[in-house]
Amino acid sequence: MPGSCYSVTVVASRPVEHQVVPRMEAIKGVLSDILSTQTATGTAINQNSEKLASVIAQNGQATRQQMIFSNETQRLEEARKSFTVPDSICSESASGIATESKSASASAASKSVKVAV
Repeated sequence: MPGSCYSVTVVASRPVEHQVVPRMEAIKGVLSDILSTQTATGTAINQNSEKLASVIAQNGQATRQQMIFSNETQRLEEARKSFTVPDSICSESASGIATESKSASASAASKSVKVAV
């Protein structure tokens, strides 16, 4: 009977049960292992990113503190240079000029402190 079709219902298949299903279980196990590995890798990457962000923040804070210290040092050096006492102070002290020089320096220092603040 060429050209005739019959409908069939498959209730069981021995090759599927003994060959395909066991291999699919093995594949499922491998995929589960891959998922675990990827999850662990992602967790490690996130933890490393958090550590890196912390290091960057600490570096920024250290740089900021160094800049503040450098600016303070520069201001102190500029103040030191502008308030030098002349080498002739000993000879001038006998004539009373040293007293005038000292009061002038103190006056200038108080003015510059007000400006620096």
